[in-house]
Amino acid sequence: MSTSTPTSTTAIIPTRTDPIISTPTHLVRPLTLQDLPSLTSSLNDHSITRWMTDRVPFPYTISSARDFYDFLRTQDPLTSYSIVDRESGNVVGGLGLKTTPSDIHRRTVELGYWLSSSSQGQGVMSTLVPLFLHWTFQTFPSELVNRVEAHVYSGNRSSMRVLQKCGFREEGVLRGKVWKEGKVLDLHVWGLLREEYEVEGGVGEAEVR
Repeated sequence: MSTSTPTSTTAIIPTRTDPIISTPTHLVRPLTLQDLPSLTSSLNDHSITRWMTDRVPFPYTISSARDFYDFLRTQDPLTSYSIVDRESGNVVGGLGLKTTPSDIHRRTVELGYWLSSSSQGQGVMSTLVPLFLHWTFQTFPSELVNRVEAHVYSGNRSSMRVLQKCGFREEGVLRGKVWKEGKVLDLHVWGLLREEYEVEGGVGEAEVR
């Protein structure tokens, strides 16, 4: 998951090792060199990469993981994080933000996430995405983030269900927008405004650092 970042001197970002989210089963924290083998194992799965941009290659190799790690070291502030299973210590997913740092879209960030096949169907994303949204709106002021949107390919119903549970609205379909693996797909655009999140009350802060 490749991301760019909001540019700010007011955002409060944790250190490069601290988790930003902690639950009884998972941590959301920066990627480390020691994580690269488990990241490679989890992401070298076509059932996952088929729903991602071509920036995430398949097969996904240890070299791919190292390239991603090197990219993350250039992010300031860091807005791409790994989902780590507490029991095994392995990377089983990712959460991140991408933005256009200038021009008219600069207060909109794009949410991206993925989860390993072995961790799916357990409500992991339905738990972590709301917490990540809370972190996003608490970390970045309205001058930087007023809107979070997500782009989902047609057919990826599980991802759309997560967004719906988290209060996103499906705002439209860009027909034939995506060319992926020799197929033309529609792109579904989902959005959540800061004011909508605040009206809903967000989530508790206990698990968000």
